[in-house]
Amino acid sequence: IFLIFFAFDALKEIVSFFYEMTDKLHISLGYITILLKLLGIAYISEFSAGICKDAGCQSLAVQVEMIGKLCILVTGIPLIKAVIKTISEITG
Repeated sequence: IFLIFFAFDALKEIVSFFYEMTDKLHISLGYITILLKLLGIAYISEFSAGICKDAGCQSLAVQVEMIGKLCILVTGIPLIKAVIKTISEITG
């Protein structure tokens, strides 16, 4: 329980850092929200896959990791579109 509370304190600092950078760099809050969701998906899928591996379910762990990566890709589409748009504006 102590480790979970410690992790939440660290998470609060990370989130406040992102919001501070959003204000300073004038980045859309939507992009930061997506980035935080992507980080959450990555950590949850890694944690879940680790539990599956500890339980001896290697194939299930691989499936959990694959689904997590797919969710990251789908959730990150708006960021990918924004990067492509920015690159096309710079080059063209």
